[in-house]
Amino acid sequence: DLDKVERVLAGSTGQGQDESAVGTLQRLAALTAPTVEDVARAADRLRKAEEAQRKIAGTIASRARQLADLLDKALAFHDTHGDGGCPVCDREGALSKQWHEKKRKEASAFREAATAATAAGSEAEAARKAALALAVPSPQAVERAASVGLDKLGPAALQGLADWQLVISAGAGAELSGLARNLEMASNGLRAKIEVLRDAAAVELAKREDRWRPLAVQLASWVQVARDAVRGNAGIPAIKSAEKWLKDTAGELRDERFAPIADRAQAICDDLLKGSNVKVAQIHLTGAASQRRVDLDVTVDGVATAALGVMSQGELNALALSLFIPRATLEESPFRFIVIDDPVQSMDPARVDGLARVLQKAAVSRQAVVFTHDDRLAETVRRLGIPATIIEVTRRENSAVEVRRALDPVSKYLADAFAVAKTTGLPAQAARRVIPGLCRFAVEAACMEADRRRRLAKGENYAAVEELLADASHGLTKLVALTLFDDPDRGGDVLASLRKAEPAFPDTFQMLNRGAHGAEGPVPTIDLARSAENLALWMRGRP
Repeated sequence: DLDKVERVLAGSTGQGQDESAVGTLQRLAALTAPTVEDVARAADRLRKAEEAQRKIAGTIASRARQLADLLDKALAFHDTHGDGGCPVCDREGALSKQWHEKKRKEASAFREAATAATAAGSEAEAARKAALALAVPSPQAVERAASVGLDKLGPAALQGLADWQLVISAGAGAELSGLARNLEMASNGLRAKIEVLRDAAAVELAKREDRWRPLAVQLASWVQVARDAVRGNAGIPAIKSAEKWLKDTAGELRDERFAPIADRAQAICDDLLKGSNVKVAQIHLTGAASQRRVDLDVTVDGVATAALGVMSQGELNALALSLFIPRATLEESPFRFIVIDDPVQSMDPARVDGLARVLQKAAVSRQAVVFTHDDRLAETVRRLGIPATIIEVTRRENSAVEVRRALDPVSKYLADAFAVAKTTGLPAQAARRVIPGLCRFAVEAACMEADRRRRLAKGENYAAVEELLADASHGLTKLVALTLFDDPDRGGDVLASLRKAEPAFPDTFQMLNRGAHGAEGPVPTIDLARSAENLALWMRGRP
């Protein structure tokens, strides 16, 4: 409102409306508390009034009016009936002329005393009212100190007012001397706190007025410029229309550029969320400037819902990967590799399969490097036959880092068996137990690998497959029967089937069964490891 600005400038005070900060400071700078003289006069009057009442309290003056009234009635009785006996005490000759003159003088004295008592009481009440009516600032005015930066002084002044109000509240029934004493003490604290607040407000007001003057000069020159700007506002609608067109066009171009990324992200998300009741229907960009974001249209069992509220941690990880990989593998990117840290975390097995396939596609044009503590990705890569280099990193004592090519479970057990068999000086009992045990582990791992590969390729549920393998792994015979015949209960047909494949297999199979339990017999040699290797590789290759 330029007219209002000009009115303020015309006043050259910068006060604005009455409720402005300057107005508040002006009222605070004008605060007053009862002066020393005012309080001293009120206290002195209270003490004198109490002293007057004290002097009268010990005399007959306190009951003088009643006595005067009583004597007036007795004198009136004597005037009417003349001399005679007392009608109250029955004393003969009590009422006489001499008695009448004496009691008339006493009644006059009683009336004078009654007048003094009444005057003392009236003065006491007047002194009390005058003391209680001493003017102090209103709490509402002091409370506004915080709004102008004097928040440390306002509470102190409010406390002084509260102390004063306590004295006033108790003053109606207090002794006059006690009220005088309390007023003197409360007024000293109140006066000091009000003076500090008042002086601070005056200083702040002066500072603001000093700051306002140069601003007023600048504002005066600005007002004309502002009026010119107002006249120039006529072209703003056209500018805003052009701005809207630019934003809309930029949004369309952005959507066109993002469409391939969104399509690929959605395809990756479909692979990673295969088997989940959560589906990502659409991915699109919204917002502008610092409010830009990616919006995901998510459905659960076909019903639209909020993404973050219904997705598990594994599903959220899958969603994050689906958004990351398309951006990281753009053709414009100078980096020909992607590095992903522990993407398997919280994923169920079906999603690990999807992750392996997604990484396989990304590795066509990029080197894909994955760090993980979870061996499920390595197992999935081997099972699906995806070309990959798997490296195992181990931190040894004193933070020595050992890097070596990771072997699959079958190869690892066989390598350990060969290493033990080649160990010189190995006790016979240890050899009888360790070498067959490692060879048996290799055969079991080969059977599980073949069973898992075959069943998952047929689309069987991963959890059901793992449960079946867990049940069959309680004995080597059951596990081999499951691999050969798809039936763990056909253990009686295992040896014949092995003999048909290779005459040496049954003996190797039986040695692994006995030796793994520490059975007595010849000390196993490297030949057992070679035979077990042949058996394990044959079992691994079963369709």
